[in-house]
Amino acid sequence: MKRIYFIHIAKTGGISLEENLLAATSMTPCPAYYWEDLLKLENLSEHNLFLGHLQYFCKDFIGDAFTFTILRDPIERAMSGWEHIHRDPNHPARAHLEEAPDIRSALQHRRLRRHISNSMTWFLGPRPQYEKFKTKEAAIRHAIHDFPDEVMLDHAKEALDQLDFIGFTETLNSDTVRLFNILNLETRPEEELEVKNSNPTKTSKKYVEELDQETIELLREANEIDFKLYEYAQQLAGKKGWR
Repeated sequence: MKRIYFIHIAKTGGISLEENLLAATSMTPCPAYYWEDLLKLENLSEHNLFLGHLQYFCKDFIGDAFTFTILRDPIERAMSGWEHIHRDPNHPARAHLEEAPDIRSALQHRRLRRHISNSMTWFLGPRPQYEKFKTKEAAIRHAIHDFPDEVMLDHAKEALDQLDFIGFTETLNSDTVRLFNILNLETRPEEELEVKNSNPTKTSKKYVEELDQETIELLREANEIDFKLYEYAQQLAGKKGWR
C-alpha cells in the first residue's frame, strides 16, 4: 500500500479518523507526532503511516505519500481549541490563561492566539526557506513564527490543490467512508465508525449556538483568513467529487 500522510489539524476530529484508519489497516504509525520529532528520525523512509500534528511542509521530509486533511468551521474549531486549553492541565498554552483569561484578550496574546485564530491556514501555509538558514530547524521556526496573512493563505490554498483528499468535521463519518473507498480499505457503515470526543462534557450542540453575537463577530474577524481557506476547500472538494 502507498504511504499515507494525514495532516492532523488540531480540533478537527482527527483522533476519530486516526482510530478508524488504524482499525482498517495493519500499518504501524510513525512515532513522530510533531515536526520536531520528525527531524530527529534517521530512518524516515522506513515509515509508511504519518498521523501526527504535522504541518503541510513536513512533506519536504516525508516525500511521496497519499496526503489528506480534515477542516472544520473556523469558529467551531477555535472554540474547541479554547475549551481544550482550559480543560487540559498539560496543554502548553494553559500557563498563559492568567494573562489572557477571556477570548478577547486571548486573541491579542501571542501564545494563545495561535490556537484560536487562523490555525488551519497556519498548519497548511508556512513555507520554510531552508537555503537561507544554517539548519532545517531554524528555517522551520522562522516560517511558523509569523501569523497567517494573505500570502500564507495563498500557500495554504496551493497545498489544498495538491492534496489527495479533503474531508470536513461536519461530515466526518461519510467523509471517512469516502476516504477509505479511495484508499481501497475496508470500513464499517457510517453509524458504526468510532467517534472519539476529547471533551466528554460537550453535547452535540454547536459552540456557535452558545455564543453571544459580539463574541461570534470577534471570532469571525479573528479567523477571517481561515474562513477564506474553508470556503475554498469546500469548493475544491466539490469540484473533485469529494462531497
